[in-house]
Amino acid sequence: MKSIKWETLFISIGLIVLASVCYNLGLATLFLGGKNLTADAYSYTIMFCMPIGFIILPYIVAKKFQLLPSKSKVSIDFKILAVLVAMLTFFDVFIFKTGESFNQLIISTSEEFLFRYLIFNILCKDMSKWQAIIINSLLFALILHLNYSFLDNLIFRFPIAIVFSYIAQRFGLQYSIASHWLYNLIVIKFGI
Repeated sequence: MKSIKWETLFISIGLIVLASVCYNLGLATLFLGGKNLTADAYSYTIMFCMPIGFIILPYIVAKKFQLLPSKSKVSIDFKILAVLVAMLTFFDVFIFKTGESFNQLIISTSEEFLFRYLIFNILCKDMSKWQAIIINSLLFALILHLNYSFLDNLIFRFPIAIVFSYIAQRFGLQYSIASHWLYNLIVIKFGI
């Protein structure tokens, strides 16, 4: 078992903070709009701030500081992802009818890229695969979701994060994105 390097852990937390700050700055701009906030304004914030904060900026930082290994531990197949997106969109539009397909696609893609691709690969440089999965899942559950109760995060988000991490590592990022998206739609539909 490899020993955990604290620097790697702090870098991972820093990327989460960067993502959260970017997203929350976007949310803060909604309040500048006054009392006429719409669901569209919230969707635009998700559409622009999440990809910038969770994908683009962290990826730039990781590349600039050479934080990623030369060979990724996680693959992605964009053709399969396109099929999964079509299937889940169809499923939500005609069966679940949450009206949240697009928002949840952006959220799940952004969070999965940050955690299951970037942070997982960064952690794997200094840790075993399973150490990286556990720490990555703890970061997802306890740091990203600070606005929820600690117990809820430990009981619900931590185990599902382990599942998402395993799926991404074993089958590819496209399947963890689809799993996360479906999970979010189920939570919205059934109020779990």
